[in-house]
Amino acid sequence: MLRHAFLLLAAAPLWSADTGRLEGRIIHSINRAGIAGVTVELRASGSDEPAYSAVTDPAGEFQLSGIKPGEYTASFEKNGFFRPKSDGPEDQPVRIAAGPEPVRLRVELCPYTRVSGRVLDSEGNPKPRIVVELLSAAARRRMRSFTTGDDGAFAFDELEPGAYVLRADPSRTGQARHANPEQPIQDPRQLWAPAYFPNTTDYQQAGVILARGGALGGYDIRLPQADLFRVRGTVLDEAGRPAAGVQVGLKSADGEEIIQGAPPSMRMQTNSNGAFEFGGVGRGLWHAVAGLAFQAGSPRGFASVSILDREPREIAIRLAAPFRLRVVEEGLDARAPLGPVQGRIRLVPVEGGIEQY
Repeated sequence: MLRHAFLLLAAAPLWSADTGRLEGRIIHSINRAGIAGVTVELRASGSDEPAYSAVTDPAGEFQLSGIKPGEYTASFEKNGFFRPKSDGPEDQPVRIAAGPEPVRLRVELCPYTRVSGRVLDSEGNPKPRIVVELLSAAARRRMRSFTTGDDGAFAFDELEPGAYVLRADPSRTGQARHANPEQPIQDPRQLWAPAYFPNTTDYQQAGVILARGGALGGYDIRLPQADLFRVRGTVLDEAGRPAAGVQVGLKSADGEEIIQGAPPSMRMQTNSNGAFEFGGVGRGLWHAVAGLAFQAGSPRGFASVSILDREPREIAIRLAAPFRLRVVEEGLDARAPLGPVQGRIRLVPVEGGIEQY
């Protein structure tokens, strides 16, 4: 009798009649292999504390048993990976029912990418304190920035899959430059020009980096030398008189600094005659922005400067009070508005100036 009792006990199921089970596999989104060491946690609805947890085995599989019936939120965590958002069943709440049949999940985790390199001059020497920008290749939008150290090195961690472009901008050097309107310009006549990886000043020729996970190194950017120019001008008030003590910022148009509110590449105040002069300006399109402390509702003015092979003519920036513009975008049926739409409205000045978004 004792033998039969022992056999019956050994054959007893590992689940309870009033609890449920969860099992599944976590796989790599690119190579489809199982991912070991992923922490799987179940949280009851409305709770921040995990009620059940497990860690995936070398094949990426996990099992949880003895789970009280109910609705849970599942999380899957491992350093170097993230879970992309989706509307699939694996992103819905997990409903556990009592019984021997487990709920099965198959979850994909995407690896983060790390992109690193150095900024070098034309002779291969490292360039410290240079701002490197990571741009979206599709939208040409600046995603992040990094200032190089003494060894000229930079790195961008935890990048999601996508296509990126790198740009090094020596004109920014990690902070805005200030100019004194009462002192003459004593700048050198050459500079290190902004460049895209690997060594071009043309965005169309920039190398595209495909982030698909893992560490990507060796993305060195070599800076070419370019001539320097000066940008001069006068700020006028609303009556057309020279405006003294007005803040003027000069920003490269090769990014989205104005839209994103980044500090100017250079800034200064106008002198007693309303004049300003920036030295050390490279080729390209620049935006000049003037305003009284840039307070909300205060007069502001804008102008664009395109520099090719010679110093540009003096520019005049006229201050004007800001105004509000209400825009309604409609669909094919003009009677039916589209509702909230994410996008941009571009205003193109008729008489010059900069485009506002």
